[in-house]
Amino acid sequence: TVKMGTTLGASDLFSKSFTSLEVTDGGGGPVIPPGFNDPGNGPVAKARYVIRPTVGDGNFWYGFSLTTYAGSNGPHISYVDDIDLALVGADAGDGVTVTRYAYTWINTKGEESAPSPLGPIVPDDPELTVNVDGIADASGSNITNYDIAGKRLYRAVTGDGVTTFRLVADQAALPNTVTTFSDDIATEDLSAVVLESQDWALPPGSPRDVCALANGILIVTTGNHAYPSQPYRPHAFVLSQAKSTDWPIVGCIAVENLAVLCTEESPYLMYGDDPASMTLDKLEQVAGCASKRGIVRWRNSVVYPSWDGLMSIAGKSATNITEEFFTRDEWAAYDPSSMICAVYDDIIFVSYDNGYEQGTFTIQPGVGVVDLEFHATAFYVDPIKDRLFAAVDNDIVEFNTGDYLQATWRSGIRQLEYPIVFKAAQVKAPKPDAFPSTIAFSVFRNGSDTPYDTQNRTTDAEFRLPGTNTSVAKEIQLQAVITGGRVNTLEIAEDIEELS
Repeated sequence: TVKMGTTLGASDLFSKSFTSLEVTDGGGGPVIPPGFNDPGNGPVAKARYVIRPTVGDGNFWYGFSLTTYAGSNGPHISYVDDIDLALVGADAGDGVTVTRYAYTWINTKGEESAPSPLGPIVPDDPELTVNVDGIADASGSNITNYDIAGKRLYRAVTGDGVTTFRLVADQAALPNTVTTFSDDIATEDLSAVVLESQDWALPPGSPRDVCALANGILIVTTGNHAYPSQPYRPHAFVLSQAKSTDWPIVGCIAVENLAVLCTEESPYLMYGDDPASMTLDKLEQVAGCASKRGIVRWRNSVVYPSWDGLMSIAGKSATNITEEFFTRDEWAAYDPSSMICAVYDDIIFVSYDNGYEQGTFTIQPGVGVVDLEFHATAFYVDPIKDRLFAAVDNDIVEFNTGDYLQATWRSGIRQLEYPIVFKAAQVKAPKPDAFPSTIAFSVFRNGSDTPYDTQNRTTDAEFRLPGTNTSVAKEIQLQAVITGGRVNTLEIAEDIEELS
């Protein structure tokens, strides 16, 4: 900040000796501001000027310089650039301060953009009204598709060595079409709202995958970088807060406040509530993800196809949950890079196309693998209606619908330790809405091929058997004829209270 009437020499600003100092308006040729060397020339015409050092040949002098001074121990590196100059009245007292303005866009959702480039340096004088101009008109800009509601204007305020930008006016005073604002607000009367978006940027271009954590942070991946958004601000990213993996990230999926990053080599866990200090842990297992569309949540873990098998990430460990069913070569023959997966009713559906064979199979760890008679090119699980849909032969079909087939299941013969009279029974389904449309429950005893009792059930409520003292069983066998739905257990007891 320089008062009018002050004469500056090169030695006042630079350690290097220059031929002269030119004062320009920051964009045109050299000018001498009114009142810069002569207070009698009247008020200052502009609020901002730029000082440019010149050398003997008349050229402006910028950039880095390597100079060896006489008597020094070695070369010195210096850098010269434009110097912003704010001019104030010649009668201004000591301690004159200056400020700058910036504005942001606000859309109808309350989302705020990064700030504009800083405006010119102007005196911060409580007795003056500053006319801020150059505020863009949203209707004539390239952001008309962002549903802009208006702008916010901020002013730089310095205190205790720290500069912050505090709110001067919001979108109510700065709607889309307003491009100027007259600021006569004293610093002590400014809003306490501080600009938060100075480091914000749009999400990185060409994202590979996106997942949303429960704490409001959005994770966007591209290449081998994972970018966290600001909490509950999916439009705002500080790009310097990105985390990097050793190998490209194939896909990501969220489990509560944790993101599982599946890379071409090893899985990573990314977690934290502050995007500036999130943790990235690399798991020890080398289990590269072969297919982004194969990454799904199953139980309390994340499952994805690797080249060794179907991997499950739970906690900080990776487990191959298909090694009990497939060797590595058998699994690789399906071409894991072609696999898409879905989870429905706790069953993992896997569809594949290895170039000469297409198909779909289901996996239930600890139970087995079942081949299905179709090939799906896409899956969708409706979380509200709890239904699985698949794209098959250019059609969208719902899994497990249509005319139900009838299935008959009969247990083995159970030899009893002592004669028992059974008086109660119960049929249980995995969940109430999966109960079969009809189920015929039969009890066989003592080696007879004729059922001792048969009852049709439509609910999982307990029911009584016609047990009498003449109904003693030494051996027993149960049977269920099921039409539609699923059954988990058939239970029989001496008393209804014994049923779990």
